Amino acid sequence: MLKRTQTEIKARYESRAGADPFWYEAHEYLKYLTWESAEPYLSEGITERDWQTTKDDPAKLVEKEIRGKVGEGSIERITAWLWLAGEDGLLSKLAGKSDKDVLKVVSAHFAKPKAFNVKDEDNESGA
Repeated sequence: MLKRTQTEIKARYESRAGADPFWYEAHEYLKYLTWESAEPYLSEGITERDWQTTKDDPAKLVEKEIRGKVGEGSIERITAWLWLAGEDGLLSKLAGKSDKDVLKVVSAHFAKPKAFNVKDEDNESGA
């Protein structure tokens, strides 16, 4: 669920846009802005009719990304989605980590326990 206000998202976008040379992270923030909030940042010619704010749950996008094929820009997108989802504690744990370690920490955080039906072979044999 989105945990940030339009004002917070705009401020985050403005702070990250200059530090994100390929726009992987900054672009994600724009998707969560209403037309009124996004309009100053959009290219000329984009109209309100063209604009659609996403309804995607950022936390679900993180889960989908780490379970799929991680590629170029994944860490930046994950960072944006975690921030949008209000996962500040998790983001602080990621500071300074390598991409590989970021994925490990995020994967562990979002891991869902699986139900296993494990047979105890010793007991089955009557031992």
